[in-house]
Amino acid sequence: MMICDLCKRDPVRDEANPALKQAPWGLVMAPPPGSGLPTRSLCWACWDRVFQALIDLALQLKPELKPN
Repeated sequence: MMICDLCKRDPVRDEANPALKQAPWGLVMAPPPGSGLPTRSLCWACWDRVFQALIDLALQLKPELKPN
């Protein structure tokens, strides 16, 4: 059993979709060997929320147009 690092739940336990029961992880971040950083796992629902937050942030950072 693996637990999502963001929502702290097992994504396989509550999932009704059989395809997601086979591969429930949306993103597994593995740091370089020897870095001392832990591996992080996000379920599909949490990965979708993180990705949407990144898109929203990028949309807020539009460059300001300066008149010539």
